[in-house]
Amino acid sequence: MLPVGDDIARTRTPALAPALALVAAVTGVVMLARGAGWAALACLVAAWWLAAYGTSIEATLGRVQLALTVICGAVGGALVAAGTAGDPRLAAAAAVGAATALVAAHLAARRGARVLTLQLLPPFTGFLAVPAWIWAAVWVLVVAGLAALGAFRVT
Repeated sequence: MLPVGDDIARTRTPALAPALALVAAVTGVVMLARGAGWAALACLVAAWWLAAYGTSIEATLGRVQLALTVICGAVGGALVAAGTAGDPRLAAAAAVGAATALVAAHLAARRGARVLTLQLLPPFTGFLAVPAWIWAAVWVLVVAGLAALGAFRVT
């Protein structure tokens, strides 16, 4: 199951959120090519969640508040893993921090929203509408799992 976006109509066309997701995805691919392992996976997962949640939050809050939310989340994530400059795990922590900030903003701004979810397991393939709080809980588990695997630990 993969989150795709929420079920709330948008009045604005998002520009910043897809750009942020693209930056996180490119960073993840470059890190993967350099052998960063779990940190690269963390960037790629964060890119997916930035794309899934960012467009709705950008439409709700606007570009300036979205940028501030993402910056605060990225700085918070980077501070958690701060230690060695240039370590790929610092970029992974920043990307995951930004995605976490968007998930929290989505829960606060879009209470009762449902996240459109792509279900890939047969025979139930298709889209499902899953409550946003369930995906927020899944995100917490994903971040905890990546942290346990060493995606953010800087030694």
